[in-house]
Amino acid sequence: MDFFNGGEYPFLSQQDSHAAAIRDVMMQKREILKSIDREIEQLVEKRKGIEEDLVHLGIVVSSHNHNHNRLPNEVLSRIFILVAQDYGPVHFPISESMDPPPQLAISHVCSHWRRVALHTFELWSNAHLMYPSRRNLVKAVYLRNWQRWLMRAETLPVRLSIDFDSSLLDNDEIASVLQTILLPFRIKRLHLSLTYRELSTLSEASLSDLMDLSLDLTLPDDDLNINMNDPHHLITRLRSLTIYGDEDIWLDKLLQTFPWSQLLSLHLQYAFVANFHPLIEILHQTPNLQVLRFNIQKHHIDALQELIMPSLRDFSLTVGDSVEGTDLNAILHSFTCPSLIKLELHVYSPWAAESFEIIKQQYNMQRLEEIKLGNFPLSISSILRNAPMIRTLSVKCDAILDDAAIIGISSGTLGRFLTNLDLGRTDCDANEVVRMVETRMKTVNALIGNSRSWREDITIIKDVTVRTGRDGNEQRESDEVIAELKEAGINITLKF
Repeated sequence: MDFFNGGEYPFLSQQDSHAAAIRDVMMQKREILKSIDREIEQLVEKRKGIEEDLVHLGIVVSSHNHNHNRLPNEVLSRIFILVAQDYGPVHFPISESMDPPPQLAISHVCSHWRRVALHTFELWSNAHLMYPSRRNLVKAVYLRNWQRWLMRAETLPVRLSIDFDSSLLDNDEIASVLQTILLPFRIKRLHLSLTYRELSTLSEASLSDLMDLSLDLTLPDDDLNINMNDPHHLITRLRSLTIYGDEDIWLDKLLQTFPWSQLLSLHLQYAFVANFHPLIEILHQTPNLQVLRFNIQKHHIDALQELIMPSLRDFSLTVGDSVEGTDLNAILHSFTCPSLIKLELHVYSPWAAESFEIIKQQYNMQRLEEIKLGNFPLSISSILRNAPMIRTLSVKCDAILDDAAIIGISSGTLGRFLTNLDLGRTDCDANEVVRMVETRMKTVNALIGNSRSWREDITIIKDVTVRTGRDGNEQRESDEVIAELKEAGINITLKF
């Protein structure tokens, strides 16, 4: 029917039709749409309730008529959760060339597993979205499929990570996509990779439940008109921040804008700025910081100041041009971290005994559980003696695996909790390393067999990588032992 030529609305064909009459018709249609939406919502809720009733009834029937040896649904659900937690976030789009995520594999085993999986909301609450830059039709289908996945989390808070290719998208599209993605979910934690301008497009309405915002933030390098004095409302929920950019002009603005005192994690990528003092001032304003990734250059060392980081637990320090003449002691002296658990030093300047003393005194070495060093020309036993809680030890070059370390690791008197060992460019005997790991395993098994107290327990070293400068022929002697250890769940990689 032709609505605009005397059909259902003949007044529209008359020259004296009034705008008010048109608005009345539009309002009537909108009310009808609202009524339909309400009916749909009610039907969806009703369907959901019936589906849950069917699942529960089916479980009751199957418990009486089928396999009585089947695991209880609560136990099966818990197993599914543990598998999903070990896998981590599901990345979209799901690659056809890789193994499917456990959620898909589990839900396609049988109808019973699928019912349990679909009612285990934790399986569907952690995802990473790489938003496509393809044509709109594909994007729309993609978003619907992703929403369908996350809707299975029901009322459980979801954890999302979203990456946009901002070079191919405009700010309006990003804002629209975020609104579409986020609005249906009670999002508590969110990670986004955005430019500062894109940050301003986020809607407060779509993130009313957000408590923890993590940003990979790229600052503008040419647009000086952005007003940073009026921070976005979501900045109050910011807990983790990674900053990319090397423009000095933005540092002072950031210093005044961001609520640094509430940050728990900070990654500063400003390696090439001329004025380093604003970065130091930022660190002075982060008393609650727990994770710090800090990149500096040799010419920044003079700007370092004494920094006490009382809450810091994970510290990674990289000096980008660590060459001869870099004062390692001056760098190490600048930080005091009494609560540290993980330490990474990617600093390749010359070490001295004083450098190690600074780490012992200022970096909570007695409580360190993970140590990763670019180089360490002192003995490995010196680390193990001073870090009794260590679980992971990595030294990329100049590692000295001395006799005291080999004997101590074998018996468990050193590195009692050690599970991962990675030593690079070390001149040690490969067979001796293998014997060390094998003896350690036998020591642990003997303790277990004797039912010794947990205070005397030591861990099995599960993963060992050693790059030895010796002749590779020496490994042949240990090949059989390495194979046996692998069957026992111990991985040894020897590189020559």
